[in-house]
Amino acid sequence: MQRDPKEIYGLAKTAKGYRARQNILRATAKVVADQGLESATVLAICEQADIGRTTLYNYFKDAEDAVAHVLEESATELQAQFEHIHGERKRGVKRLGYCLRFILERANADPDWGRLFVELYKFGPQVDLYLRAQVELELQAAGAQGDVDLSKKEADALVRVISASLIRLCDRLAKKEADTSEIAPTITALLRGAGVKKPTAISASNQRFPKDALVHAVLFD
Repeated sequence: MQRDPKEIYGLAKTAKGYRARQNILRATAKVVADQGLESATVLAICEQADIGRTTLYNYFKDAEDAVAHVLEESATELQAQFEHIHGERKRGVKRLGYCLRFILERANADPDWGRLFVELYKFGPQVDLYLRAQVELELQAAGAQGDVDLSKKEADALVRVISASLIRLCDRLAKKEADTSEIAPTITALLRGAGVKKPTAISASNQRFPKDALVHAVLFD
């Protein structure tokens, strides 16, 4: 059975179109990571991709549309990696620690990814909402297991604190203003804030961050 080209190439109709679209996404991600969202103009993206404006408009409405697609696909990739890495672990305090450590270690190992992640967090609700939803689910599971005892208001406030603290350290790691020695103490402090008296030591995740992951493909292929 012949596959629909859209299934293979996404919004592009041919392999050549797919490569052109990915080139634009890579350029968009690189501009955002290096210069920030405000610098992601049509001109900047086209210069980075070494293409004319017409080529960009063949695939995206404007620069904001290209950024939105990078955001959507990056959030999807992050969710897929979370599910792959943590899918077999039971929800709760320990898994929350692993999830936080995974993001922070990746930002340190791959500054381009870290800077892009922080900028996309600022740009739209997808990354922020996904992070908060995951933290909330872990805290709910920890509550059901008797590991934490938080009211709804306390839990909501803690979710915001964890999310904001994660982004701040992620940004500093990506900019090399902090190193991995800050990761464990930060996670421990956040878990203590959740009411965990003796947080289980979260060892280094030792995850390899594959170059075929979408954000790596966007930035480096």
